[in-house]
Amino acid sequence: MLFHGRISSVSHGFSANQEQQQQEQQQEEQEQQQQEEQQQEEQQQEEQEQQQQEEQQQEEQEQQQQEEQQQEEQQ
Repeated sequence: MLFHGRISSVSHGFSANQEQQQQEQQQEEQEQQQQEEQQQEEQQQEEQEQQQQEEQQQEEQEQQQQEEQQQEEQQ
């Protein structure tokens, strides 16, 4: 009877240890997921900024062309 009690406490300790390992693993996976999401957000932000810059450059070019056209018309 005493022997049986010792076995159950050992197996109980093992399962508790297993739960802790699972929790740690879940935490690591969550952190990894958060990092990946953050990286994606930063990438999206960079792409948006790049797009805005390109649009701005395009607008400036068009403005320059208009000014050149006006100058030609004046001459």
